[in-house]
Amino acid sequence: MIPRLNLELYSALRQSDLPAALRLFRRQLPLLQFIVQGGLPRTIAAGLEIMGIDPGHLRAPLAGLDAARKQELREILQTADLNQHSPDL
Repeated sequence: MIPRLNLELYSALRQSDLPAALRLFRRQLPLLQFIVQGGLPRTIAAGLEIMGIDPGHLRAPLAGLDAARKQELREILQTADLNQHSPDL
């Protein structure tokens, strides 16, 4: 869900720009914490759906996020500007 920020973080680390790497990691942290709390398949599926990508169906016994959690994820993505597709650095 966050390829641009992951690539920017990788680039900062490769250049030994630790202040930039830390800043980029902190932008990602709320999303990463949300994923750990909600479970990887459920949150990634909801995030893809928010981004307009059909994630398909989750296998039982997994269920999708409820409306409140999906809204929370949407706000995390908007706040961190993580839902912008921009693969180039």
